[in-house]
Amino acid sequence: MLRETLHPWVVKERARQEAEKMESEEPLSFNERFELAQLRQKNAQLEKDVAFLKKAAAFFASEENR
Repeated sequence: MLRETLHPWVVKERARQEAEKMESEEPLSFNERFELAQLRQKNAQLEKDVAFLKKAAAFFASEENR
């Protein structure tokens, strides 16, 4: 119950803080944008790896229980 009550407020506050931070910061340089793109790609790959490993772990756990 508490989570449903606070969650919308937390999301709204985080968005407000992020918008405020964006206004006060200077734009990213070319190198920063390039690095950010690389980090996003690496993060996406790591998320895929984690998803695969979870499936593999579940598969082997189900095989062990047979």
